[in-house]
Amino acid sequence: MMDRCGKAGAPQRGAGRGSWRVLSAAFLLPACLWLTLAALRGWAPFGPHSVVLADMRNQYISFFAYLQGVLRGQNSLLYSLAKSPGGNMWDLAATYLFSPVNLLAGLFPAARLPEALLCVVTLKTGLCGLTCALFLCARAEDGPPFATPVTVALSTAYALSGYTTRYFSNVMWLDGVILLPLVALGLRRLFAGRSPWLYLFSLAGALITHYYIGYMLCLFSALAFALGCLAGAPRRHTLAWLGRRAGLFTLASLGAAGLAAFVLLPVFASLSSDSKASLGVLQSLAALRGTDGAPRLGILSGLLTVPLATEQDAFPAIPALFCGAGTTALTGLYFLNTQIRWREKLAAALLLFALITSFHDPGLNLIWHGFNSPMGFPYRNAFLFPFCAVALAGRCWARRGGTRRWHGLAIAVAFAGLALLIARREGFDAAALPWRALDVALVAGCCLLITCGKRRPACGDPAPRARAVAAWGLALILCAHLLLQGELTIRRIQAGTFQMNRAAIANRITQNTALAQAIRDRDGGLYRMELPLLNADDSLALGYPGLSNFSSVARQGPLALFGALGYSSNGISTILYSPHTGIAADSLLGLRYLALENTPPQTDWRPLFTQGKATVYENPYALPLVFAADAEVMRACLPTDTPFEAVNRLYSAILGEETTILRPLTGDVTPSNARPAPLGDGTVYHRQDKAAPAAITAAARDAAAGPVYVDIEVSGMGQPARVSAGGQDMGNFYSYHRHNLFALGETTDVTVRFESDYLRIARFQFAQQDTQALARAVEMIREGGAQMRLLSGSHLAGTVHVPPGKTALLCTFPYDEGWRARVDGKDVAPLLSLAASPMRAGGEPGAPLPSLMVIPITPGIHALDLRYTPPGLAAGAWVSLATAALIAGIAVWRKARRRPLAVAKPMAD
Repeated sequence: MMDRCGKAGAPQRGAGRGSWRVLSAAFLLPACLWLTLAALRGWAPFGPHSVVLADMRNQYISFFAYLQGVLRGQNSLLYSLAKSPGGNMWDLAATYLFSPVNLLAGLFPAARLPEALLCVVTLKTGLCGLTCALFLCARAEDGPPFATPVTVALSTAYALSGYTTRYFSNVMWLDGVILLPLVALGLRRLFAGRSPWLYLFSLAGALITHYYIGYMLCLFSALAFALGCLAGAPRRHTLAWLGRRAGLFTLASLGAAGLAAFVLLPVFASLSSDSKASLGVLQSLAALRGTDGAPRLGILSGLLTVPLATEQDAFPAIPALFCGAGTTALTGLYFLNTQIRWREKLAAALLLFALITSFHDPGLNLIWHGFNSPMGFPYRNAFLFPFCAVALAGRCWARRGGTRRWHGLAIAVAFAGLALLIARREGFDAAALPWRALDVALVAGCCLLITCGKRRPACGDPAPRARAVAAWGLALILCAHLLLQGELTIRRIQAGTFQMNRAAIANRITQNTALAQAIRDRDGGLYRMELPLLNADDSLALGYPGLSNFSSVARQGPLALFGALGYSSNGISTILYSPHTGIAADSLLGLRYLALENTPPQTDWRPLFTQGKATVYENPYALPLVFAADAEVMRACLPTDTPFEAVNRLYSAILGEETTILRPLTGDVTPSNARPAPLGDGTVYHRQDKAAPAAITAAARDAAAGPVYVDIEVSGMGQPARVSAGGQDMGNFYSYHRHNLFALGETTDVTVRFESDYLRIARFQFAQQDTQALARAVEMIREGGAQMRLLSGSHLAGTVHVPPGKTALLCTFPYDEGWRARVDGKDVAPLLSLAASPMRAGGEPGAPLPSLMVIPITPGIHALDLRYTPPGLAAGAWVSLATAALIAGIAVWRKARRRPLAVAKPMAD
């Protein structure tokens, strides 16, 4: 503890008195400030809008709805056909759903998911403040910090840092932010020679709740351990000191990984079976040779208030380092504090430098992100910097007797110089200058509060009144600055991303739930359907097999197959179904029902019924999800540059004979107010008159009777546009997807209207559907269709009549090593089928990837049983159980060693 002059002394009695008040305030203050931000933004229940923004709308609302189904026993955590076109759910759950806080969603009905997500984010924000306060209050040698509001304010600065307010929509990342202070506290205890259990269990919790952020905490722990050895190693017996702590650190880290093995091993098996992981490693190794990251000065601008007027992007490409003016002032003063050892300062400086360097260097940045380039949300490890800054600020405040007035002046001047350099880099933007001036004023004011005040002559410590004024003033400035930055950040996100109000989300969920149930009431079989989309993962939200999907754990093989067949896919994470894609491909994948709110589909879909605003259509050519096929299907390799040829080749492979369902047509291209120029493998069209509309019209030649389709193939990254045919709007042009297929019906021309100054088009491809050939092919395939029923999310069973000459069962869901097949009670090894090539940068096809699953079979009537277990789950569960048993044994043994021996009492006379 510290004596009254700020020097180390004996621990004070009652040092923890009032700690529960501080910890309660550290939880409640950031939670209340977050709810204040929600009220200012009008989020439900405070207004008509919702917290469902960015990826929370695109993905997580559906994942939480799926979790609700799991809690009600309706969905499986092992496998689901609702994860288009069917896939491992364990890796998705490990990525998005394993936080225990997410269980709150089970208390809300599906239509109230926006409020459920707000409750989850609020609770996690409060927990961030709580764990940070535990870390700040644990330094007994710094004196009891419970009497000051600065501890609560610094904890709030961590909980409402720029990272959490910018990336709150990625709610699963916040668990790592919660657990980081506990990991750091566990490391501190390990260095002090105490038990490693806190470090072990908190790191294990991080790996279990979100292995991706947990991986970052592992890297940070290794870095912090190395620098902690530099700061804390004694001058004598150094090797023995280092050896004991290195051994404890290694064993505790392995123990954490062992406890989390039931998550890590299945996830590793899933990632290693996909080429995205190896591609990320190659990208990282290549990037290590270059340093084309953001300038270091630009990185440090993340410490400043970023107003709405100066940022066009909702998620600017600088790390979210903001943690308030008070934290910045205290962090700077830490390095001038005379009561802190130079070795500790050196280790802290190296840690901050290592983090800033990792933000700057592209290779190191990729390594921190698990060898995969972060898309849309850069610098996902940026939460480490605010924590380090808050930890150093808390240390400086505890030893504030070592600061002087000139220290505060030096930090204020240095920060003003930094703000001036950043303003110069921004071109002295008039909209940003007032905010830069505000930052400088706030930091200078905080430095003044920290270092000034009447001091005791004996030791230079401020008088109680001055200390109270400084503490409360610093806390109020810090909280006000956090609230201001949070409001500006969230306003920018709302302005830069599409959002739906709470009523629209609730209405869409209610409508689609009723539509899906109405379709199930009419048809209790196994098929796919597509409903009006809230997001690409609606099928997961409502538990029906669909085709659209968007997640970070999407497999490349199915994505390549969908892209080859003409569905909108970016080849990385997204499949978007469009009713214009083509009924021939829809039929192959078992899409039987389609609900639309506006115009009917252009092809042979049959209207069934209307419910609310939507009309449900039936596909008369829909095939079952499992059917007999020719052995040629195991050798088929689909082209990725011609969707019409891919469909023809797939039908031919299934039937074992050549068939043409989509006949290619030639076409003419006519630009209007657009000047073409060759670029790469395509053409770039520039708008000539900037004030006049620009468009490209393409028309098919030699068309006969039958529906016409057009594929608009993109060259590289294009720009948004609108597509119309025959005077009817066809919707958006997905310029970031290589293929954009549109059903034109009997119309033979299509018009693409510019929404920017240029478009990049590789080519227009036309084809005409031979409906008779399609009907004949479907009839032949249906002869070998399997009658399957879904017994659970990971268990299918049924019967199949395999026609003569057919020796394969094609399953229109992806192959995975976790599948186990039994035919007539005998085990059969499923095989890979239908290779397709993913698209590389520039549109070049890569190595073929297997996608769907095929089961060898003989002609005749057979009973079929399919079960799925995520690869690595059983082994991981055994490793986790063994590790838990070993840890329990060690704990019992350590407790037994410390128990004193009982002394026998002498017998009475």
